[in-house]
Amino acid sequence: MLIAVTDLSKQYHRHSALHRVSFSAGPGITALLGPNGAGKSTLLNILATLLEPTSGQASIGGYDVRRYRREIRQILGFLPQDFGLYDGLTAYEFLDYMALLKGIEQRRQCVLQALEQVGLERDARRRIATFSGGMRQRLGIAQALLSTPPVLIVDEPTVGLDPAERNRFRQFLVQLGASRTVLLSTHLVEDVLLAADHVIVLHVGRVRFDGTVDELMRSARGKVWSARIPRQAAEAFRQRYAVTHLVFEENACLVRFLSETSPDVESEEAAPTLEEAYLRLIHSTP
Repeated sequence: MLIAVTDLSKQYHRHSALHRVSFSAGPGITALLGPNGAGKSTLLNILATLLEPTSGQASIGGYDVRRYRREIRQILGFLPQDFGLYDGLTAYEFLDYMALLKGIEQRRQCVLQALEQVGLERDARRRIATFSGGMRQRLGIAQALLSTPPVLIVDEPTVGLDPAERNRFRQFLVQLGASRTVLLSTHLVEDVLLAADHVIVLHVGRVRFDGTVDELMRSARGKVWSARIPRQAAEAFRQRYAVTHLVFEENACLVRFLSETSPDVESEEAAPTLEEAYLRLIHSTP
């Protein structure tokens, strides 16, 4: 199942949330990476047929998002950033209700299968109010998986999770990506590094990068530097360069920073991290 987007734009009065966005995403995990306000949720809502684009085209599995909403909703599972759970219901009752709303036949079988897929089968009769953040996210994924969709879209699924839950959830997404197309929206670079191969960087409503994780890191070669500077010079250095890492020693600082050209301080070229490559991309665009 292919997600295809061509010259997609969304205008809110005078504000351009998306401007001629184009990309494609196939089987596996594609990460949509960008800061808050980049337009990620707007794009996902358009793909989920919840929002009309101003111009351009988008399709899932060959179905245009404007013309074939019903068909898309049958092949798409969607976990929005803010999704509602009914704390008074059990996990089973909630999924059974969602299956009813979706018009799914053989609801019991689908609900039990979804609970098993997300590892909540033993918690089926527990009330949602007792669930941890990670369990609630997995239940949200379970409702998206009720009809066994070949395409899954998830919006900022690891926000608010503690480090252990975040790691478990990433591993779970990797498992899902082995058998379907997953579009993962996130502003966390570590989500991309640990879960995705394909990454699209969205910034101020525009695609700034579309390629592999390795290609994004290679794009910053020769642009990341390390130096040892006097401790008292740290603040002035921050004003001159985009500092990505700073460690204070007794009388000096070890600093990593971004510079498009060879800096005018004694320094060495450093191998870029994914976060530094991403920050360089964001800093170098208006």
